[in-house]
Amino acid sequence: MKPTTPGSLSCRHSVSTKAMPKLKAPLFGLQAHGSLNRELTYTSRRQFHVAKTIPQHFDSRTSSQLTQRFLYRLGIALWNGLDAAGRAVYTAQATGRSLTAMNVFLREWLTTLPNLTYCIPLQEGSGLIAYDRSPSNWPSTITGCSWLPLDSGYQLSSDGLNDFVALPNATALSLDTTTLSFIFAMTGRNIGNGLPILDKRPAAGAGWMLWRTSIDSLVLTTYNAAGNSSLGTTAPAYVQDTRAVWGLSAAAGSGSWYKDGADVTGAAPAHRIPDPNATIAKFFVRTYAPPLYAAVDLEWFAIFDRALTPAEHLAIATAFTPRP
Repeated sequence: MKPTTPGSLSCRHSVSTKAMPKLKAPLFGLQAHGSLNRELTYTSRRQFHVAKTIPQHFDSRTSSQLTQRFLYRLGIALWNGLDAAGRAVYTAQATGRSLTAMNVFLREWLTTLPNLTYCIPLQEGSGLIAYDRSPSNWPSTITGCSWLPLDSGYQLSSDGLNDFVALPNATALSLDTTTLSFIFAMTGRNIGNGLPILDKRPAAGAGWMLWRTSIDSLVLTTYNAAGNSSLGTTAPAYVQDTRAVWGLSAAAGSGSWYKDGADVTGAAPAHRIPDPNATIAKFFVRTYAPPLYAAVDLEWFAIFDRALTPAEHLAIATAFTPRP
């Protein structure tokens, strides 16, 4: 298959070739536009670029452009985390075609976003304001541009007024029965002991919460009919005011935590009694009032419905670590 002539990536990003009609990524609703060929070429500011590693779209400032850049970056990190057997699948598909194995992998990734369930794409300095659905309606600043997909009744706007944001529901997550991965980049700001960082609690005894313990450990707890199950980091893995890429891969009640690609899993899962006052779905990022919730700078956040491998955690952490 002969690749198409490189085109410009606009604010409606994804990829297309002559043999592949315009496609729509089901999760993000990005209309295919531009081209992706053997060398992952694209144009920016009328200059031709070859994206052999993480692409840099120098004029990308809109939410969809930043989402496209984030997806490229995450996709290339996942490619770098594949072992030889995983890459061999795409090498076989590329044989006899004007495509590289990485090209085949990234076309599949950008087209279908396999196993990616929820995501806050990277957007620096957006300053959007979100409010929880509780009567208190406390404001929080979101560093990421949006949480996708959004539930009915939730919205985010460019002016940051009267915005709401959705989180995965309680039935979608269970550390006892679900295979899943959390991965996110975060800097803690004045995080108190035992305070939630991300909190999805639609009803007492159901939901999930990412929180910090009194011994400086980071813990994900799910609450459901089967009971409360938690997986935590070893103390003191969490260090306040320190930026890190955190990851969790869990399956069948056990799992591993990663900090910047290194395993920091706790000795054993813990259990925590649900807080009866935390029964409303909340999303708190860089929140300053009330003082019952953690204040953090959350750059991006993603959930996969499969367990990421240690190599993938390391590759993603490396891809999203700022260069000096």
